[in-house]
Amino acid sequence: MNGTNYAFLCETSIAAPDSQDLYAIVLLYEDRDKNVTIRDVILSGVRTYTDMAMGGWNRAELPTVTKELSQKLKSALSEYFGASYAPVALLSTQSVSGMQYCIFCESGTITADPQAGYAFVYLYEDADGAAHISSILDFMGN
Repeated sequence: MNGTNYAFLCETSIAAPDSQDLYAIVLLYEDRDKNVTIRDVILSGVRTYTDMAMGGWNRAELPTVTKELSQKLKSALSEYFGASYAPVALLSTQSVSGMQYCIFCESGTITADPQAGYAFVYLYEDADGAAHISSILDFMGN
């Protein structure tokens, strides 16, 4: 083996007027001599959030996906066939008439020619505790 490839989820901060901070995957390669090279930076198009206004999205204090949230995600995803989503990190939350979560997941297709990648899964939990998928934004499928 000549070296190791790494992928990091990062928050960008672009110093330009009217720019939005986005999540990105940064791909690094480290050779056997510990030299590191940035291979690619792939912007997701998904905003990072810090909006303290009522009803705004807020960055999660901790990226940990709790066991309870993981179970709600699994239950809500049970109606999605042909794909799998494994939670990696809780990115942000939004308090509305219930709670909305943005969860970064490893994704994969369950087909004869499986495809792997990542996805931003938006989970909505209503005031009664029922969870539903609001949207799924696939990102960096291979």
